[in-house]
Amino acid sequence: MMLDHTLITSLVERWRPETHTFHLPVGETTVTLQDVEVLWGLPIDGPPVIGIDTTHSFQELRNLCEELIGFSPMMSDFDGQRLKLGCLSRVLDTELASDASDVQCRQQACIYLLLILGGHLLSDKSGNKVLLLYILLLRDLKTVGQYSWGSAILATLYRSLCSATSPSRSTIAGPLVLLQLWAWERIPTMCPDRVKPLEHYPGPYGVWWNVQFDVHRVARHVVSIFRDQLTGLRAREFIWQPSSDDVLASLPAYCTAGRNIWRSVTLTENQAALHSLDHCGKGNQDWITTHGAYIDVWTDRHMHVEDGTVAEDLTYPSDEYSQWYREQTSVAILQSDRMTIFLQLASRTIWRANLMYLY
Repeated sequence: MMLDHTLITSLVERWRPETHTFHLPVGETTVTLQDVEVLWGLPIDGPPVIGIDTTHSFQELRNLCEELIGFSPMMSDFDGQRLKLGCLSRVLDTELASDASDVQCRQQACIYLLLILGGHLLSDKSGNKVLLLYILLLRDLKTVGQYSWGSAILATLYRSLCSATSPSRSTIAGPLVLLQLWAWERIPTMCPDRVKPLEHYPGPYGVWWNVQFDVHRVARHVVSIFRDQLTGLRAREFIWQPSSDDVLASLPAYCTAGRNIWRSVTLTENQAALHSLDHCGKGNQDWITTHGAYIDVWTDRHMHVEDGTVAEDLTYPSDEYSQWYREQTSVAILQSDRMTIFLQLASRTIWRANLMYLY
């Protein structure tokens, strides 16, 4: 799907790392576990995607690839502990033989999965490499689907948005198609019209956007227009609950399998330290031990499901919340001659007040 980078830019301007929410004139909102499962059909209720970031020699990496994807890449195909996606896609140029063995079929499946992970779901800023840490998770294809890939992808999106808000950053990576689909579902005034909607497709809800668009009604590729639309957004123009019961009932079972934890609160308070943590210089890091406390919280996710009262009117936030929100934040973003000026939060210590963190 074609990505509108100016739409993504306008959303980044509204993102607050302190709360992992977009601050809009109508209130706070964020992409949730439910959005990931409904729009992309990815599993969320399972063990975390994590492992040991082992540093391998070049020959060890080649041997690993030979075992799991069926060929040994050249030295030029590697970038440290990452593999270039181009060498994977070239393998797929040759059609798999009709009499291929089970091993060859599994190796081909691993190649597809690595391309999807590195190119779409967990992409980095290079846009053309994938961490070989993931290949170890693909060793057993019978269990790989049991991992909570949806939560890993949501965390990647949050981290990418947090990083992109830094004035020194000019790029963003991660599952941005998911963010665009989310924006289209939530803000109809910013989404294109579908020329001929799909009559039926037995897949995730996001597939319904994989059609021809009519873009005459909406802006495209103009960040100033998207910025103005968000600044002038009215309460009735934002859909707080796009996944109606009818929509959910029409989806395959795997798109709603994790609904028991859609409202699970597993947010850690140690965000500042986590924001600054990355893979650089972390060879042979055992992330299972490093993040043990957070894994424990995730393991108990079924014990921390928010069960609040559902608002009768889903179109408008409460008067109490609206008053609190406008006292805490500025809702407009101005453009100067040299750079975008972010009107800062009056209070940068908002963590929970009146919203649920859905991981």
